[in-house]
Amino acid sequence: MRVAIAMLLLAIGVLPRGAGAQQHQHGQQPARPEGTVPMQGMMQMPMQGMVPGPGMILELRGPLNLTDAQVRRIEAIRDRAGESHTPHAQAAMRAMQEAAGLLEATTADLSRYEAKLREAANHHVLAHAAMARTWLDVREVLTPEQRSNLRFGMQLIQQMASERMQRMHGMMDTMRSGGMPERTNPPMRH
Repeated sequence: MRVAIAMLLLAIGVLPRGAGAQQHQHGQQPARPEGTVPMQGMMQMPMQGMVPGPGMILELRGPLNLTDAQVRRIEAIRDRAGESHTPHAQAAMRAMQEAAGLLEATTADLSRYEAKLREAANHHVLAHAAMARTWLDVREVLTPEQRSNLRFGMQLIQQMASERMQRMHGMMDTMRSGGMPERTNPPMRH
């Protein structure tokens, strides 16, 4: 089951090739991925608090063995999720843009800038709380075994994202010291 989930995560573009199967077969952490792609279907939260969105759970319906009733319930949760999350996410972006604009003014008003940052932060909190509520609703639909299998896949994603960030920091350190980072991905062929 866990290999099936890792393979589906690979197929939808969350895992790099070979990582899931490697980890499962050898009982160890996956090797440092050579190239990862942006996570799709994720509700973006800080790395350690990252939760799968209802869309990702629905993409995993086969490997998770979701029943038709579970699929219908998760689809309903997904449809409601945008109503609670999206307005706050958009308001946070607008407030950040407005804050940036205040710094561009001829005479910057630091108190208005701080107020806009606080407004953006408040909307970020509300958006993340909405994502957490959505995840808790989805989690209630899943069986303990389905949650366990999903947790396994999320741990793989978190580890690979962490390794990718470490590689990026290493490359930046190399560039700051005047060197060029080694190429870790083979050139793409068309």
